[in-house]
Amino acid sequence: MMNRLNVSIFTRLEERWNGIQVGRQGSYSVERLESFDYYCKTTSFTRVLIVCVLTPVPAVLVTILLDCLPLRPVSEGWSANWVFWVRMTINMLLSCTFGVLEFEKFVPVLHVSFLQGLALVVLPTIMLMPTLISLSSVIGFPIPFIVMLAGLVSGVFNSIVVLLVLGKAPFSKDSPCWPYLQRYQRYSSGCVTVAGLYPLFKAIYDLVPSSYQAFTVVMLSIWKFCARYYVVNATRDLEDVISQTVSFMADLFGSLFISVCMSSASSFYISALFIAADIGQTLLEFHELQTNANILVALLDRRFSTASIRQLKISLKRPNLTAVILAVTRNPGANNITRLHGVRLQACIPHPLPDDRFQQLQTLAASGSYYHKTDSNRAIIRHQSTIVLRFLQQSAVLPAGPSVINVTSMLTPDTVNQTTSECDDVDAKRGEQSEKIVSQGLQLLFHCEYVALVEYIECFVPVIYVLYKSVLELLPNVVYYPGVAGKWNQHIAINILLFALLEIGSFFVMSHMFKRKFELNPLYQVAFVLETQMVCIQQKLFTLMLFVLTYELAHSGVDFSFHFAWLRSKEG
Repeated sequence: MMNRLNVSIFTRLEERWNGIQVGRQGSYSVERLESFDYYCKTTSFTRVLIVCVLTPVPAVLVTILLDCLPLRPVSEGWSANWVFWVRMTINMLLSCTFGVLEFEKFVPVLHVSFLQGLALVVLPTIMLMPTLISLSSVIGFPIPFIVMLAGLVSGVFNSIVVLLVLGKAPFSKDSPCWPYLQRYQRYSSGCVTVAGLYPLFKAIYDLVPSSYQAFTVVMLSIWKFCARYYVVNATRDLEDVISQTVSFMADLFGSLFISVCMSSASSFYISALFIAADIGQTLLEFHELQTNANILVALLDRRFSTASIRQLKISLKRPNLTAVILAVTRNPGANNITRLHGVRLQACIPHPLPDDRFQQLQTLAASGSYYHKTDSNRAIIRHQSTIVLRFLQQSAVLPAGPSVINVTSMLTPDTVNQTTSECDDVDAKRGEQSEKIVSQGLQLLFHCEYVALVEYIECFVPVIYVLYKSVLELLPNVVYYPGVAGKWNQHIAINILLFALLEIGSFFVMSHMFKRKFELNPLYQVAFVLETQMVCIQQKLFTLMLFVLTYELAHSGVDFSFHFAWLRSKEG
């Protein structure tokens, strides 16, 4: 009795643990799989490498160029620091630009013209900057927490401008835009909240005595877990962007925090502790991914034992995972599947597809083979081709011609019934196996994508942090970053780069595992996400570089002691 109770508790805990893992929170849609397969077949490995290397470059380059603009001491006041206002204006314009592009992507049924988009970018900036300058002249310069204040005020101005430019109609509850707007509002709120909490978490770390800094390793793990859980809940209705959003919010800021802590750690022991904790979490992710992959391998082994799979002409030694799944999703009926339950046909946001593949999805949607409801508005968004695909006809099982011998006429009635029953059982089992392979395969692709993105982020964040800090140390503006000037050295840079090197090694291990088992290159998944969701990712990278990484600038008025000494000195 006691053993059963222990097993039951352990099983429930394991189910609960698996249920809160990010890799278990979603799966690919068929549309996303088709788009990814098309990307793999039309994209060279050279381009994949270029995309992965160059993606962080724009945000890093813009941030360094802005830091090249010479600032004046904050004691000289707001008027002497006109360069700072130019810098704030550029930041605001970039933020609004990416915000509008992201808005159009998440609300595709709302068509925003070029002039409307331009107004949504320029007008809030024109309203914000005079407001901040006026407050500086009254309160004092710099305004305490000016970046956070700018974010709150710009949110109000953005809402006003959106209503003025787009009108009230799209925001009524009976509007076709309303469900999209609700999803986008939850998504954007989650991103802003996580980004806004990073400076607070960094301030807590700075306040912890050096002898207790080891406890921040536990704090970081708790913070990452809570941030992941919060972002997943905020993007629950946007399943195709969960992995990208969680990785480029929670894991990106977590990786940045590790780099910052390693650069300011009082001893090598603290740095080693952060690295060990991160490696431990990576090993747990790999174990979970390996377990998930082994389930699919077992399903494929059983499926490969049947003769029907050989008709697909797929290598038995190293099956191409996308080919195996697509062979079923493109023609469920040929695999004895009446309806694919729990498999999404269409993605939550439009994906790039050639006309023939899109027409194929439309045909599948009309066939009723997929349980999930499809979006009727998507036909308006995508370009319709006049050519109707014949893929389903080509891959369908054709009826037997007149030259085929009717075997059943040569058998007794009892034999016919027994044979028919056995065939029905075999077909039912084959259909059930195919459905399990599709469900597990789509979920594994989602899981692999998330882990690959996390590994990619943990590879490049330390590198761009070292690059940025090394360049900043050479610029005159470094004196306006408290506690930074003169404290950056080659030893710190090497420690952080060694951490990045370990992450690169773990990424190669993961890539080797999936190439060997499924002929799947996770680097292609990373590049696919970076290209198809470029606007969302660049918006997050610019937020990281322009607002989070530079928030300690003296002109930003950050003081978590809340003394604001520069304002008191002016009052005196």
